[in-house]
Amino acid sequence: MAKSMFLPKAKAAKIDEASLNILEKTGLRLDHPEAEQLLLDAGAEKDSDGRILIPRKLVWDALYKVNHRVQLYSRDGKKAILLRTGRTYFGPGSDALYNIDRQSGQLRFSTLDDVRENVRIADSLAGYDFIMSMGLPNEIESHRLYATVFSEMVRNTTKPIVATATTLDDVKQIHHIASIVAGGEDELRRKPFFIAYLEPNSPLFADRSSTERLLYCAEQQIPFLYAAGANIGVTAPISLAGAVAQGNAESLFGLVLATLM
Repeated sequence: MAKSMFLPKAKAAKIDEASLNILEKTGLRLDHPEAEQLLLDAGAEKDSDGRILIPRKLVWDALYKVNHRVQLYSRDGKKAILLRTGRTYFGPGSDALYNIDRQSGQLRFSTLDDVRENVRIADSLAGYDFIMSMGLPNEIESHRLYATVFSEMVRNTTKPIVATATTLDDVKQIHHIASIVAGGEDELRRKPFFIAYLEPNSPLFADRSSTERLLYCAEQQIPFLYAAGANIGVTAPISLAGAVAQGNAESLFGLVLATLM
């Protein structure tokens, strides 16, 4: 019989306890006054170094309040992915600065044509449940880069999309496009077909940009990932257990903040 977890429950509980201790005793740096006030009003504290300390009760409250089953839809409104405990889904990656040219075999900067072709290929493969861009087009200006990539993905797949962005304006543009495709913001809330990919800055820093994107997504009821991207031995401890504990703490911080909106 296949195991349902990578770790036995007792070991997973130790990592969870370590994450709670990190939030309570080490805390995070936060570069967003509104978010800071939300947390302080909810029971968090600010230490002498300006770090926000999150009591475990806030984490438990957030885990209780959050929806543990999220239904994602295809672009055309059909049920596609049910996000819940124990389910795993697969898809390609995103934001590659370089692609290998299919004709010459040479490594070169990614283009919008790469995004289009990559998405069409992934869309045709049954093993991919969701789509990401697999390219960051070099020829597109930065202020319209992520919205342009999202538009290209929407045109070339009906599968759920995980969309990256680096600014609040990027997320707003993507949200606007998705609302038009869905038939309005209310319809998009009812049948979401994209997830916003957000990240804190490791180690233990919620910068202004990622925080304002998180707050916007929470307010607009946009599903999002707040996925820690720490590099072991660089922006996270050298041990695997320590890195996982830190990353889990960073993600739990995002969950707590989102549920306070």
